[in-house]
This record gives sequence, structure tokens and C-alpha cells, in this order.
Amino acid sequence: MQSRIEISKRLHVVRDAGIGATGELLDQAIAYIDADLDAGGKRQLRDGLIRRAALMLDAQSPYAKAGVLAIEAKALARRREFAQDDSPAGSPVRALLREAGRFGELPASRRHYYRVLVRGDD
Repeated sequence: MQSRIEISKRLHVVRDAGIGATGELLDQAIAYIDADLDAGGKRQLRDGLIRRAALMLDAQSPYAKAGVLAIEAKALARRREFAQDDSPAGSPVRALLREAGRFGELPASRRHYYRVLVRGDD
């Protein structure tokens, strides 16, 4: 990964030239910003990603969605135990949960997912 100064210089060049930034440059910039977040900021990002994952589900009630999310998170955890690579699991819900896991431990129970879904404070 490049240093913050190099990334800043590249972002300035892209902005000044009026062209779009590459996905790689944006990913690096986001990673540096995310690393500086406090625990509350990371929790808000994690919970927001969990809510986005819940919106993709067919289940009607928040409690039903929480149950599906808990199952998906357990499947994702099992996949990580047996597959050391971080290849996509194929499911957009699992992809969002994997991203949410970057910001903190994923909830362990249906009840915890339910609280995240109904709280909605991001």
C-alpha cells in the first residue's frame, strides 16, 4: 500500500485533471480513512453495512431478516475457517457482511442483529 502522501498526491492530480479516480486509488484512500475512525465510527459503518445487507433479503420482518443474517454470518465464518483466501462467497449479502466484519466483530446472535436493524442510528 502506498503512503498517505502518495495517495494524497494522486488524488490531487485526479481532481485537478477532472478525471475519475481508479478503484484501487479509492480503495487505498478509504482504507486510510477507515483506519483513523474511532470505535463509535467503526460501529456505525458496520451497522450500516448490516442494514444494507438486510435490505437485500426477502424476509418481511426485521426479526426474520435478523435470523437470515445470523445464518449467513455463521456460514461466512465457517468459510473463513476452511478457506484461507478472501475470495467472494458469491452472495451480495455475504459480501456486505464480510465488509462489515472489517469494522468490528459481527453480531453473534439473531437478537443482536435484530437490535442493529431496529436501532437504525447511522
